[in-house]
Amino acid sequence: MKKAFLGELIAEAVAVFIIIALGDSVAAMYSLYDPSPYQHEYWGVCIAWGLAVTIAIYSTASVSGCHANPAVTLALAAFRGFSWRKVLPYCAAQVVGGFCGAAIVYQLFSPVIDAYNAAREAGMGRRINTVMQTCFFAISGVLPREPAIEQIKKSIKRRTRKRARKSSRRISRRWMARWRICMN
Repeated sequence: MKKAFLGELIAEAVAVFIIIALGDSVAAMYSLYDPSPYQHEYWGVCIAWGLAVTIAIYSTASVSGCHANPAVTLALAAFRGFSWRKVLPYCAAQVVGGFCGAAIVYQLFSPVIDAYNAAREAGMGRRINTVMQTCFFAISGVLPREPAIEQIKKSIKRRTRKRARKSSRRISRRWMARWRICMN
């Protein structure tokens, strides 16, 4: 395999990696965080995806043409004279780049995904902010563990009383969901 062709394959993988890593990160922020400042600003997600594609094009187009999509590679081979011998390697490189980008996004957002699932199981809907705050105190050691737990329980009870005088059983269920995710 020639060095130039290997460089083209790497450029294709990098292009798809950039698009998936940046675009899916924005999509994860949009859908996982609640209350989210992004929930009513969908145009920001579209701009972020557009910027990801732009960055991919500017960074790799001079090397490989930045197909960044197996469908584009197939279309170029069928209608624009792109070499059919390069189609499968290009497609494989694009798939590898996509999986690498998705793996990075999953690694970055896996704690948020776990908090989202714990909040849904506890009947809190998509409100993961208290779950994440609780995990922060447990992991960081900012406060000793037991006083942090008591302060968070007081905060939950105070907030719950203000809303609708919820039962202590519901508070316990929420509490267990929050700490279960932090202790795993």
